[in-house]
Amino acid sequence: IDQKKIKQVYPELYPDIDIVALNKEFGDSEESLLFLTGVPGVGKTSFIRYMLKCFEPTLEQNSDVPLQRSAASIAYVKDTALMADNEFWSSLASRQYDMIVFDDLDFALGTRQPGDGGGLVNQLLSYSDGIFGKGTRIVITTNVEIKDIDVALLRPGRCFDFLELTALTYDETIKIWTDVLGMQI
Repeated sequence: IDQKKIKQVYPELYPDIDIVALNKEFGDSEESLLFLTGVPGVGKTSFIRYMLKCFEPTLEQNSDVPLQRSAASIAYVKDTALMADNEFWSSLASRQYDMIVFDDLDFALGTRQPGDGGGLVNQLLSYSDGIFGKGTRIVITTNVEIKDIDVALLRPGRCFDFLELTALTYDETIKIWTDVLGMQI
């Protein structure tokens, strides 16, 4: 399959999501967390690729400096062992990212218990509150259901949205296969 054709598939894979509007609203919002959830194999990581392809950070105009565009600064994190390291969080704090993506973050989103130190949830709470970087957007993909995520991560003012991605229907899949990819059945 031609890789250029694959990139044209993204809008068809997520027919109910206006990615341009999502990126703009998320970029303009006060909330910094976006959760993408769904069973394994529904395309959460593919959606991240699509989202990043369309993502442009909000640019502020300084009266003394003409408006300049530059590439978005994005950190992509999939290594769960790395997230347990305080040096990792310090390195995030020392740089200003427009977006940080935590892909497949299933292990540490649950409700904190007294005496457990809060772990990764506390780190995410601090980062999402802008302690390390005002305006940084955090996207988390997970298989965890909303009811099993620590409520502090989901509270208004912190969580922009919780999008559940679902599998395509048979008809949607056939349309992509034949119309977009030009393949025969």
